[in-house]
Amino acid sequence: MLDYQRLFLMANPSIIGHLQSRLKRTLDDKSILIGELERGTGNYTIVSCLRFRHLIDDETKRNIGILPIRVADAADYWLSLSVNFDVIIKKINHVSITFFDDARSKIFRADWSNNESSIVHAQPHWHVHNRTPDFSSPLWDPEAVKIFSSEAAESVKDKIKNIHFTMAASWNSKLNHVESLADSEDSKVLKWIDGVLVYSKQQLTYLHDKTKV
Repeated sequence: MLDYQRLFLMANPSIIGHLQSRLKRTLDDKSILIGELERGTGNYTIVSCLRFRHLIDDETKRNIGILPIRVADAADYWLSLSVNFDVIIKKINHVSITFFDDARSKIFRADWSNNESSIVHAQPHWHVHNRTPDFSSPLWDPEAVKIFSSEAAESVKDKIKNIHFTMAASWNSKLNHVESLADSEDSKVLKWIDGVLVYSKQQLTYLHDKTKV
């Protein structure tokens, strides 16, 4: 094992090591490493993999690692995974899994966190991101963009991403749309991450070639 791999394994919390092993199997990439791009923050992300890339997240402004995912043997997507670990209580307090298109624009993400505000958001949940239009494209009339500048500006405001679309509500039995992350065992969190990745990849494959699902 390489020295830097030993460092990551020694420094990371045990759940991060287990997550790294799962990702290697689920995403079929033995080179995946998870660590802190910024030491001491508790923010873990992919720090190495095949065709690894860096990206500044447009919402958090953090430096994240992304890896490519090929679906239906033809279409490429990109994936980021961010885990915030609280070293005091030794628990994960936020997980975010984001999918990007081939141009590395966000299309959707899955989050699970602890609600820390008076607004009770569903946990875990999906966020859907609009594709930002390219006004330099020939599909846009430059004169029309100038004339209707306010309307054009409004069209790029991604309001839908602020909605927390629940993914684990038990509304059929009781009005409850929060699954507590703080009270969940590590194994449950790992299974959830695995499920998000497997299902999302299946759905992206479905878009391109239903016979391969």
